[in-house]
Amino acid sequence: MLRKDFMWGFSEAGFQFEMGYSDAAVDRGTDWYVWVTDPLNIMGRVVSGDRPEDGPGYWDLYRQDHQLIAELGANTMRIGVEWSRIFPKPTREVKARATIENGIVRDVEIPSESERELERLADGAALNHYREMIRDLRERGFKVIVNLNHFTQPIWVHDPLRARSSALREGPLGWVDTANVVEFVKYAHFVGSKLADIVDMWSTFNEPFVVTDIGYGPNAAVAGFPPAFFSVEGLMKARLNLVMAHARGYDELKRVLGKNSQVGIIYATSAVEPLNKESDADRQASERMNYFSNLWYFETLVKGELDRSMMGLQPSEKVPELRDKMDWIGVNYYSRTVIKAATIPGLPLPGVIVPGYGFACEPASTSLAGRPTSEFGWEIYPEGLRNVLVVLSRYGKPMMVTENGTADRFDRLRPQFLFSHIAAVEDAVKKGCDVRGYLHWSYIDNFEWARGFSMRFGLITYDPQTKKRRVRPSYYIYRDIIQANGLDEKMRGTAELLYTPD
Repeated sequence: MLRKDFMWGFSEAGFQFEMGYSDAAVDRGTDWYVWVTDPLNIMGRVVSGDRPEDGPGYWDLYRQDHQLIAELGANTMRIGVEWSRIFPKPTREVKARATIENGIVRDVEIPSESERELERLADGAALNHYREMIRDLRERGFKVIVNLNHFTQPIWVHDPLRARSSALREGPLGWVDTANVVEFVKYAHFVGSKLADIVDMWSTFNEPFVVTDIGYGPNAAVAGFPPAFFSVEGLMKARLNLVMAHARGYDELKRVLGKNSQVGIIYATSAVEPLNKESDADRQASERMNYFSNLWYFETLVKGELDRSMMGLQPSEKVPELRDKMDWIGVNYYSRTVIKAATIPGLPLPGVIVPGYGFACEPASTSLAGRPTSEFGWEIYPEGLRNVLVVLSRYGKPMMVTENGTADRFDRLRPQFLFSHIAAVEDAVKKGCDVRGYLHWSYIDNFEWARGFSMRFGLITYDPQTKKRRVRPSYYIYRDIIQANGLDEKMRGTAELLYTPD
């Protein structure tokens, strides 16, 4: 039922996986490194105090890890390239011609003479190391997807401590500053041109609005995402700039790679549902939240219709330079969001998140719906993956599940999690969704941002001192699913202990 060439594998992100084995692997030039090692953040429990230097060491041990992944029968790997490794020094003086009208970056051109300057500023050793990692995957028969940006920014692009302490008045300000759209295009141009011959598919960003909606949202300080400063203006600016960075990065990659290249976006989705399906107010609130969280990005970058309110509060304007800017959609899915109507008159809130469901549950417990929750407090709700795929299929782009997993150090829930979510993918395909692959998050335990190493998402764990890998039982379950190219009859029966077909 799934395609014969269905892509099975894993996703990883440089900052979360690369460090941990050698001093040479440590990347101190990123905003997230500065953020998680800041003494005040640690004392204030904004971050865990764990250090990425204690990570799994993928930068050095990639061959060993690729072998373990290959033994599963996997055929696809998504890897992240770190902007701060490629350009540890600023590229701001490198010439680029940007056309900006009405607050929209409509075009960015990199002159040919600027390519030599980018070459001079780039860290050639880091670039070559990424080439070696990708070559090793290709020699093992893997398709390789490269994602250019997964949350982290070079410290010369974003200094989160200075941004926070100055209330976003002093920078570098990251995505709040439109100038960084142009810097991202330079980076995309360089990496695209240097890796074009060994990469099968590309993504500009992973979960762009996690950076904005958590870093500048009302719960910023609790979530621990830099700069952890609540600012509606900052959030809206950063959202728009990330949309423009994707569109202009997409254009540049297509110029460099050719019109037949596959350039997409990897997006953090959540199945948004009303608390009371019989309540008009709750239904309308969930529709507004779904638009803000899931659909606004695609309405803008597929249809080229820009609603600057981001909540349907004003008519959209046609922006041709933002239209049809993705060849495929990466769907990251972990849980749902349950919404009820806001009760604060006069405020244009999309709705209120209801505790006890979705991402808002107690860790290692059960949700108010009686479903198990992960050690992160995320409700296991596989029906939401099916529903999200069906909703996004309206945009007519091939889709791939690019992240899906659960924090579960003892592997209590992960086997059932795998069965039930693959069942959801299969049912989405039955409904006509063009789903081309499933990449689990993740193959090995890693640095889970502000939470450090407390959340274990891996099918493989490792000894922090020796780095010795140990596979969890779910490793073999995923192997069996891959080798069957989906669920056999017995697996499907197991899946439906947790998953309810539509």
